[in-house]
Order: sequence, then structure tokens, then C-alpha cells
Amino acid sequence: MEQEVATQVVGLGGSTDFSLIQLFLRADFVVKAVIIILIAASVYSWALIFDKYKLFKKIEKRVEKMFNDGAVDEVKKFCKMKVNKELSSNKIIGIKEIRDYLKGKTTAIKAKELISQKTRQYAKRQFTWARGHMKSWERIYSPDTNDLFKKVVNKIS
Repeated sequence: MEQEVATQVVGLGGSTDFSLIQLFLRADFVVKAVIIILIAASVYSWALIFDKYKLFKKIEKRVEKMFNDGAVDEVKKFCKMKVNKELSSNKIIGIKEIRDYLKGKTTAIKAKELISQKTRQYAKRQFTWARGHMKSWERIYSPDTNDLFKKVVNKIS
């Protein structure tokens, strides 16, 4: 008797299937709409997180490539030029970090981490600026250069 009353109060009508699909199917329209909106927002946020992750990995690879391609030697040459510290060329991402590495103030690993961090911060400022100033622009991307060229030509013609 108690179980019968409990099922009537909960509104299960004798059904004890608590699977997510059954709960969703028995829910009111508003509840279903909210669930669908939450799922869509979750998918969208995961897509943003994945894009950010790809960008971070790309930055890390680029910093590693810079070091492999002789960034340390370039900074050594730059330091020998004794450029005025107030000039913007001294504010290029990587100059200070590699200079500190050359002076023994930090390790190569720490210098790479700082360069990656500052590059990520710079990329974030660029995205923020673009979001405010380039609202009507359409993002065109393709890893294939020929395909990208075709898309650009198609847009402007």
C-alpha cells in the first residue's frame, strides 16, 4: 500500500525505470527544452575548449621550433647590438626570456614556458580585439593552402 501511494505521489504510474532516456521522455516540455539547451551549451563550450587546446599546442610547437632554429643565437647577436632598452624591439616576446636564460637567471625549459605563456596571453588579446572590432568578418580556415586560396577567391568574387 505504501509503495502504491509513493508511486502515485511521484507520478511514475507503477513504472520504476529510472534510466535517463525514460526520465527525459516523461519530463514536461520546459524541462526537455532546458536539458536540450544545456546539452547544446555544453557541446559548444567543449568545442571552444578543444580550439583553445589546439592553439596552445600549436604555440608550444612554435616555441620549440624557434629554439631549434636558432632563437638563442639571434638573441645573442641582438644583445651585442646594445639596442636602447626603451625601444619596442626589446619588448618582443622571447627577447627578455632568452636573455635571462643566457645570463643564467633561468633555465631553457622555464624560458620556453614563459615565452609560451606570453604568446598565449598575446593571442587572447588578439581574439578579444577581433571579437569587438571584426563582428561582421567571417572566419575562413583550411589546413590546405590550395583549398584556403579557393575559399578566399570565392568570397571576394
